[in-house]
Amino acid sequence: MPLGERNIESVCFGAIAIEWESKECFKDAGFTVSNNALVGVLVQLTSLIRHADDIFCDISEECQKVFDRTDKIHKKVVWLDQVVGKLDAKQVQIRK
Repeated sequence: MPLGERNIESVCFGAIAIEWESKECFKDAGFTVSNNALVGVLVQLTSLIRHADDIFCDISEECQKVFDRTDKIHKKVVWLDQVVGKLDAKQVQIRK
């Protein structure tokens, strides 16, 4: 089994322990929990964006390699076409 190039880990959105400083903080408990969940979502989105950028960079490199090889083959074909165009069937000696 091949080793993974990219590891994706999920982020627990609501699993962050909240430290309450006083009883007045309980009034904003929903706000705190939603902020923690939002931070978790943002962390996961940044991870996803990093992976997507990595994938597209790899695809770009592969496309460049294919283009370079295609260009090299095209140059060889043009050169062979010129060489074959200069040949004359009447001047070529046939071995017996």
